Order: sequence, then C-alpha cells, then structure tokens
Amino acid sequence: MLGYQKGKQVRWYEDGEMGIILWTTNRGSVGVEWGSGEYGEYNYEVDELLKLVD
Repeated sequence: MLGYQKGKQVRWYEDGEMGIILWTTNRGSVGVEWGSGEYGEYNYEVDELLKLVD
C-alpha cells in the first residue's frame, strides 16, 4: 500500500489500462478512475492488481 496517493497514476497488471487514484483509506482501499471512464474500488491485494506509474 505504500505509495498509493490521490492523483498518482496506476496501471492494471492484466491489460495495462491506465488510471488515476481518486482516494485511499487507512484500511487499504484504493479508488481508481480508469481511462475508459469506469471507476473501481480495490481493497484486497492491491499490490497484485495495480502498479504505480512514475
């Protein structure tokens, strides 16, 4: 979870889609707006699903 902050770009591991982190919680949830316009909330094994983009 370290490094996941609002406004950071992420990449979905499976298909490479890019997104922006909208929010994070102290319980480990991350909200993402994807390039396709869809939104997602992830709170289980986030590090295996998302990769931070520099």
